[in-house]
Amino acid sequence: LDEAMRQMDTYSPGWRTTFWNKYYRQDLGEQLAFSVEEKALLASLKAEDRVFTVLVNPDRVPYSYFVDGEAKGIIPEICAEISRRTGLVFKIIAKPNRAAYSAALRGKEADICMDSYFDYDQAEQQGYRLTVPYLSMPLSQVSRKNLGHTPRSAALLKDTGCTALYQKLDPGIEKKYYSSVEDCMEAVIHGEVDAAYVYPYTAQHYLDEEQQVMLTATLMSQYTAAFAVGVADGLDPRMVTILNKAVASVAGNYTDQVILEQAIAKKTQVSLVGLAYQ
Repeated sequence: LDEAMRQMDTYSPGWRTTFWNKYYRQDLGEQLAFSVEEKALLASLKAEDRVFTVLVNPDRVPYSYFVDGEAKGIIPEICAEISRRTGLVFKIIAKPNRAAYSAALRGKEADICMDSYFDYDQAEQQGYRLTVPYLSMPLSQVSRKNLGHTPRSAALLKDTGCTALYQKLDPGIEKKYYSSVEDCMEAVIHGEVDAAYVYPYTAQHYLDEEQQVMLTATLMSQYTAAFAVGVADGLDPRMVTILNKAVASVAGNYTDQVILEQAIAKKTQVSLVGLAYQ
C-alpha cells in the first residue's frame, strides 16, 4: 500500500486535490458535483416520487410567512431553489402561527426544517442534523424615537430558537415575552416596553408599515444568528451531504439577490396618512 501511494504521488501528484474537489469542495455554481452514492440516492428518490415535508416559521415577515396557505418570503424562495438544484421534491407544511410551528418541531412532524438555527446542541435535541448555514444576520433593536434612554425593558418572543441570543442581552433589562412579532411591536408602540429585538428586515417591514413613524431600528451586530437546513435524524445520511452542497451553492450571491427582491423591491407603499406623518 505504501508503494502504491508513492507511485500515485509520482505519476499523479494532484490526486489528493482532485478527489477533495470531487467529494468535499463547496460548489459555488448551479451545477453541483454529486458523488456516485449521492446520485444513486437522488435517482431512487425520484423513482419512488418521494416528497419531503418541510417546516418554515410563519411569523417572520419577510423571511417566511404564509398567504392563503402558500409559503412566501426569503426562506421559501431559497427552499425552492435548493429543490431545483438537487431535484429533491419539497412540500412546505402551512402552520397558522409561531406556537404551532414550534409544536411541529418538537413533535418531529417534518422531514426538513428549512430555518433551523445553526446550533448543534439545539438541533440534536429537536432530532435534526444541520447543513452549513445559508443566511446569517444580526438582531435589530426596535424602539420609539422619543425613548430618551437606553432600553430598560424588552419584548421578546416565546417559542423561538434564539434563546441563546436573548441570554446575551444586558441582564439588567426586564424581559417580557409575547406570542408573535406583531405583539412585540405593539408593545413597543404602546409603551409597554422600551424595545423589541427582531431580525433586520422584519424590523424594516414593520417600520415601513407603521404609519405614524414612531419607531426606529438599530442593528445590534454583537447578537448574530445563522440559519441552516435541518435534516431529520431518520433520513439517509446522504441527504445531509446533498443538501450541504446545495446550500453552499445558494449562500452568497443567490441569497443576496432573493433578499433584494423580497425585502427591498417589495416595500409597502406609503399611505397618504403615513406620508403626512413622515
